[in-house]
Amino acid sequence: MDKKNQILIVNSWLKEISLALHVDLKLEAQGICTFKLEDHIIAIEVSLKFPVVNIYSSLIPLPVDDRDLRYDLQARALELNAFQLFTRGGAIGTPPGGGFLIYCISLPIENLNSERFSEALGAFYETLPELKKMLDPAEKSAF
Repeated sequence: MDKKNQILIVNSWLKEISLALHVDLKLEAQGICTFKLEDHIIAIEVSLKFPVVNIYSSLIPLPVDDRDLRYDLQARALELNAFQLFTRGGAIGTPPGGGFLIYCISLPIENLNSERFSEALGAFYETLPELKKMLDPAEKSAF
């Protein structure tokens, strides 16, 4: 399946979600759609190299001047990634050259349909604030 067909498929799913959310969601020519939902900016992107759709959002900036806090945040992220219990099949990472942590999931387009994509996006959206809270340095709760 070529990228053009992948974009068409994902756009058909986004059209259905748009109706439910009352927003116009559509991939740009490069295969990316970015939108704001409450306090979260979410990106949906058809991969250039693989037949997958990626969903991702920023979680928390990594401090530049506080190495201990940076280390603590990265260690927390790794703990949350372990067994994907808290990330619900997604992952916490940092984009190349990024000074922040993101939450992301990758979904094979071939194994999806509109309903499963919508469910995955909903689970992603529900997980995002939970992870932000768990990574917040002001929150001292164990997870």
